[in-house]
Amino acid sequence: MRIYLLAFALLISVSACVTAQEHDAVFKLLKKEYQMNPDGSLEYTYTKELKLHTKHAFNRMYGESFVVYNPDYQKLVIEYAYTIMADGKKVEAPKNAFNEVLPHEAASYPAYNGMREMVITHTALEPGCTIFLKYKIISKPKHISALMGTETFEEEVPIEKAEMVLSVPARRGLQFELLNSKNEPTKELGNTMRSYTWTFDNIKANTHEAYTTPYSTAPTFIFSTYADMSSALQQWVNINQIKKADMPKVASKVDEFRKSTFSGLDLIKKTQQYVVNDIDTKYVPLAWHQYISQTAKEVWHNNVGNEFEKTRLLWQAYQAAGIPAEIVAFVPQTIWDSKIGDLSALSHFGVKVPVKGKGDMVMSATHVNNKSLQWEFPTYAMVSLQTFKTVILPQQRTKFRLAADLTLDFGQSLTGYFEWQSAGAYNRDLAWLAKPKSAIKAITPTWALDTTSKENRFDVQVPLTRASYKANFDGEVRKEADLYFWDMPRYKHGLAAQHYLPLVSERTEKMMIPAMEEVYEYAILLPKSAEWMGKPVKIDKVTDFGEMHIHIRFEDGKVRVSKRIQIKPQKTAIEKALTKGMRNETKRNPLSYRSITPEEYPVFRQMMIDWFSDKANTLVFKRP
Repeated sequence: MRIYLLAFALLISVSACVTAQEHDAVFKLLKKEYQMNPDGSLEYTYTKELKLHTKHAFNRMYGESFVVYNPDYQKLVIEYAYTIMADGKKVEAPKNAFNEVLPHEAASYPAYNGMREMVITHTALEPGCTIFLKYKIISKPKHISALMGTETFEEEVPIEKAEMVLSVPARRGLQFELLNSKNEPTKELGNTMRSYTWTFDNIKANTHEAYTTPYSTAPTFIFSTYADMSSALQQWVNINQIKKADMPKVASKVDEFRKSTFSGLDLIKKTQQYVVNDIDTKYVPLAWHQYISQTAKEVWHNNVGNEFEKTRLLWQAYQAAGIPAEIVAFVPQTIWDSKIGDLSALSHFGVKVPVKGKGDMVMSATHVNNKSLQWEFPTYAMVSLQTFKTVILPQQRTKFRLAADLTLDFGQSLTGYFEWQSAGAYNRDLAWLAKPKSAIKAITPTWALDTTSKENRFDVQVPLTRASYKANFDGEVRKEADLYFWDMPRYKHGLAAQHYLPLVSERTEKMMIPAMEEVYEYAILLPKSAEWMGKPVKIDKVTDFGEMHIHIRFEDGKVRVSKRIQIKPQKTAIEKALTKGMRNETKRNPLSYRSITPEEYPVFRQMMIDWFSDKANTLVFKRP
């Protein structure tokens, strides 16, 4: 029995070695330690032992290490940095291997000119060597004295051994959760401090598979010494004094916009465009300034801000315009937990405003969004910075339907009528409400519309946009010899915009896709001189995650096409954090996305191949 166990252990060891050798490098050890001291100071300790296998590993990947810190309240301590060469020789990093620079994100950004990035150049690198590095960042207690963060153990190469340590004063509360792993911590409970240590073996490299959500695969920690997210948000909002302020210059600019606009939506859009285009955007983590931001006045004066700071300025501008507005933050659903107050989870920001007769819309301060911002982050929860609750807007089913009744004439054109509907994420309402004619071009830019027809109808609403038009597809039917080909129109902002094809033959991780429904119905009347050269198509697939039906046939002198695909929305529990206490409302809501498991993936892949195939999208006719 002992012989078998030894053989099995040897097999595992050899297998792990082979797997590691398939990559440019491997982390022999990766350790991250977070500690809050009794005086409120924080310590972050990073340790790595990284073995390099190829020249690419040190020329392109791991030749340098980068450490960003803020000297205003942080101190960086390099405990050791050396290399063990392939022959066992130890080479210490020389003094000139440590160089401080300004992080490139902070360039031309006065509020962050004090930031520093330590560039550590590793020496004596060769295939087979191992880099050893350990450093500590000590943060003085300042504005926000809390230990919090989101930490993921996933790298470009495998990790043979990983450790995570959380330490806090014995009487300090600590909320934490480990995602994507069932490992239990080792606890050390002392009179003054208590700590939790997790150990992991053989974490695989990042697969970089497309269509995955953040924090959904590798071991991920979310932790905080705040009582809950509501408490964290309240302190953050109070410290940053996020409240309406008197800003005469902003008010004057808004008055300029008001004189040149004709509706509330025009004013909302024009104000947004100014903040987006005239105020420079910097993508700097909030943690760099310990979550203290510039005021709206400072952003206006410096003409630059990060995403939150520009959102704050846009909010102030709407307030100056007399538009009720609310700042909202977006948090990935995978790490959202109202009981854990981690401010680093706030990933994106927007301003929710009411549009008369249209409902609430969320505006971006960094780009001009064509649809309400929550549709751009379908896998994120939305949290109000005024009420400290999750914001759940009325669910809108994402759907597109196009129906056309057409006649193939004796030339190379199709004429007739079409009608379409779009809702939910497919309804680019912000763009269409501003420029209604652009909605028609959203389907296909080549359609020739008879805009003079009195039968035309067009109505843009937030829940649903409807249109019916007379159309002439002149030149849309291409001729090759005695055959005529017509590529049936499809919505360019719908399923086609996902660019699913080509898809790999198999996946190892879940695939996140939009929940949606697309329906196309065509009836093409053929002259007696024309003949449809295709064969009847009948494809029906029904699964747990959705269904697809493609039917093409010739009946009563018409080619009839009916195509429908549906991806069912996933349901999940959304916790609505209340302002007082630890109570939570939990409501199951259909989301705007769906998770496809690796087992379901082959069926989904075949559905996409069939849906975008020539036989389902191109009609061929022949004339004598």
